[in-house]
Amino acid sequence: MLTLRVGLGVGDVIALMLAVWLSSGLHYGFEAGLGPQSWTRLALIPIVLVALWLQHLYDEEYLLGGVREYSKAVTACTYGALALVALSFIFGGSPMISREWLVVNWLLSAFLVCLWRFGARRMAYQLRKRGHLVTSLIVVGASDQGAAIAQQLDAPSSCGSRVIGFLDDYLPTGAVVTTTRRHRGGDLSLLRVLGSPENLRQIAQRHGVREVIVIPHALSWESFESIVRQVALSDGQLRVRVTPGLYDAMATSVRALPRRGVPLLALEKARIRGVDRVLKAALDRGLTAAVLLALSPVLAAIVFIGRVQHSPLFERRLVLGLGGQPRPLYLFGPWLSKHVLLHGLPALVGVLRGHLSLVGPRPRLVSTAQHGSGEPGILLAMKPGLTGLWRLDAGDNMQPIWDGDLWYVRNYSIWEDVRILFETLVRINRSMRKDDSKIGRWQIEPPTEERSGEGRIRTGVGDSASMVVLSEPSGRA
Repeated sequence: MLTLRVGLGVGDVIALMLAVWLSSGLHYGFEAGLGPQSWTRLALIPIVLVALWLQHLYDEEYLLGGVREYSKAVTACTYGALALVALSFIFGGSPMISREWLVVNWLLSAFLVCLWRFGARRMAYQLRKRGHLVTSLIVVGASDQGAAIAQQLDAPSSCGSRVIGFLDDYLPTGAVVTTTRRHRGGDLSLLRVLGSPENLRQIAQRHGVREVIVIPHALSWESFESIVRQVALSDGQLRVRVTPGLYDAMATSVRALPRRGVPLLALEKARIRGVDRVLKAALDRGLTAAVLLALSPVLAAIVFIGRVQHSPLFERRLVLGLGGQPRPLYLFGPWLSKHVLLHGLPALVGVLRGHLSLVGPRPRLVSTAQHGSGEPGILLAMKPGLTGLWRLDAGDNMQPIWDGDLWYVRNYSIWEDVRILFETLVRINRSMRKDDSKIGRWQIEPPTEERSGEGRIRTGVGDSASMVVLSEPSGRA
């Protein structure tokens, strides 16, 4: 990891130097170099580097994953700009840098450092696929929660960690606890019990493990005390992370709210918040509005033909939205069911209204939920999607039906949404050309008819397979 830290530091220096040069050139002209009092501008580079270090941006826990790295980089650049203002007053008696230059440099520094970190992360993902920059870890406690956490963390390419196995008080050595798929589309791996928690140090040394994930409620008190003693004797070679309980609930968004020294966590209603929420809404509504605008003549023609033929214009289904709220989902009538892209266009209106998302967990019927369908409750922490991993993983009968949705909710990123949308469109195109392309369809009950005031709305969904059409698969629950 030392090489990684040095490489990141060198990249940060280059990004900051480029920001100083560009901002000075834009303000003073590139022929003037860095302009007057150039030392104050160059002083910004070590100041921001120190701020990056104080923000833990060279610590392994904050690198190459999540959005915290970017927010902390912007914070460090902000601290650097404020420190430069203070230094110019202390040593110059008056402002020695212009406000315009400072604002431009701050924006460029934050942008270029984040851009460099983004590029470094892409390179790291490629290295992880070749087995580099991957941390081996052991899960202590082979409970259901331990199995779920192991499945979540056993992702070398995306998470940078590989689960070696379990230590447990109750299961014998060699017992299979769970299966994982380390790479999407790859083979299943078996995770077994490697021994008891009392032998943690020896097993960790044998397998080259540096990190241990402890599930407290899955262990006896004696085993937990033994782990604490072994870690104290490991001279810092083992890093121990203790998980909170209620792992499924913890898959939703949380905030740390310590109170009088007690580490409390507040569960939030929505899975995504802040910048992620804004980006997802922008992608959903921007792309949906563009599609509807481009196809508005087609929509008008379909409505006209439906009225001339006296055919039901819409089908309606109630699905569970964010937080379990019932939301309507509309499709065109069954007379359009064979036209896969046209049949599902009305569903996009639900995306514009904020009831649905382009990408998300499988939509769940209200009627099915009332009879107890057994799906994990955390799936209601995000809006249902018109496509998602539940479509792309449809041909994988080795996974439980909710696995793809659970993975999506726990690992959400805007880049995953873009990837899923692109792959869905590719598969739809292949299926329309009758190529062998697997894409899942939505499982529903047989349609039942309900009349509205004009007799134009029909409950039920056809059986097409477009990105925006929810339809009926074979052999899926």
